[in-house]
Order: sequence, then structure tokens, then C-alpha cells
Amino acid sequence: MSLQDVISRYGSSEVKKIFSEETRIEKMLNVEAALVRALAEFNEVPREAADIISKKARVEFVTPERIKELERKFKHDIVALVNALAEQCGEYGEYVHFGATSNDIIDTAWALQLKDSLKILGEKLIEVSQILCEYALKYKDLVMVGRTHGQHAIPITLGFKFAVYAAEVGRHIERLQEMLKRVLVGKIRGAVGTMASFGPKALEIERKVLEELRLKPAEITTQVVCRDRYAELISWIAITGSTFDKIAIEIRNLQR
Repeated sequence: MSLQDVISRYGSSEVKKIFSEETRIEKMLNVEAALVRALAEFNEVPREAADIISKKARVEFVTPERIKELERKFKHDIVALVNALAEQCGEYGEYVHFGATSNDIIDTAWALQLKDSLKILGEKLIEVSQILCEYALKYKDLVMVGRTHGQHAIPITLGFKFAVYAAEVGRHIERLQEMLKRVLVGKIRGAVGTMASFGPKALEIERKVLEELRLKPAEITTQVVCRDRYAELISWIAITGSTFDKIAIEIRNLQR
């Protein structure tokens, strides 16, 4: 079974929508639109260009089908997206992606997708934690067999078992909340990350873009947002998933 098969079978509809191709394009267009509006505010591009590009930076105009068609020609996804948007903007198309590099758009859009999905995961974890706490109290006096190495040991209560689960899920929630400041970051810094392509107002331009998108700027980057941030996220997903795997296996074993 491929990863896509797993996602298709077990993924929730709301999270699958966040990571759909259409939403990915929508988020990248949101970044392009925010960028040109910031550039116009600092008089780096004409205001008319910002108005037209912002209006056309929508999936109804820049369709996935057109991007795929152009990608076959250019062999590059962002070049295809930029050209698909530019051709919708007439004479102002030359200001699309002005000063930016591909990963300004890709990584910042990725942060927007992660922000939406992690909000859902955080809410679900809190809901699970609340249920586990309720069960811990409800069954605090219900005695059951305690086990060590699968063998009967001294008694515990069912509430105690749920309390252990609740504490572990609580730590995952804490890790998530603490991690967000490192994971949900964007960048508008041009090729190699020096901001040279945006001139002396580069920091102000980036700040304006990311404020509009409600993201924090990375402290420093190369051409890409440093991938240790995503590695931490993947580690958190693995650790969190292992808790629910453990609970499921224990419930299965205790049915025997």
C-alpha cells in the first residue's frame, strides 16, 4: 500500500482538503498576492499591478490544469504557476513574483497549510485528552488486573490506566504548542536568502507579507527555510502516533 493509499483510506476529509493540490495552489497564490501588495505599499511596483494581480491570484483563474500544462513545458512547478498567473494579468504580469525565489512561495505556503492542519490536530488532541481525563475520574475506583511483562501483577484501577494515557497525550499537546513557533514560519528573502533582490526595504516588505499571512519570519534562512524545523514536526508526529499505537495494541491484547 502506497502512502497516497494510506492517506486516501484513513485521512480525515478536512485534512485531506488542506493538502489537496487545489489548496496548495491557493496558498501559493495567497503568498504571491500578499507579496505584490507589500511591494506596492513600499512603491516597488505600481499600485495597479498589485490590484490586478491580487484579483487574479485565485484558483478560478490560475487553474491546476493550466499549471500542469505549463509545467510540462517549463519542467518547473513554480515557473509554471508564475506564468499561469502572469498571463492572467496582462501588462502587469511582469510584476508577478517580483524579487522572489521559488521557496519564498513554496515554504511560506507550506507553513500556511501546516498551520491549518496543526490547528485541527491540536483541537483533536485536546478533545481526546478531555475524554481520557473524564474516564480517569469515572473509573478511578474500578479495580482491574495490573500487568508487568504481560503477566498478572498487583491490582490497579481502570481510571489509573486512563490517567496514564491522559498524561502522555497532555505532553504531546505541550510539545505541539512549544514547537509551533519554530515550524510555522515563512520567508520572503529571494535567492540564497540575503534579501538583496528586494533592496533596502527588504525587511519591511517581508514583515508586511508575513503579518498579512499571520506567520512569523524565520530568524535566518538560505534559499529555503531550514529543514530541521520540519524534521522536528515529523518527529512529533511519530511520537504522538506511537502513543495511539500503544493504546490500540494494549486494548487489543487485553481482549484476549
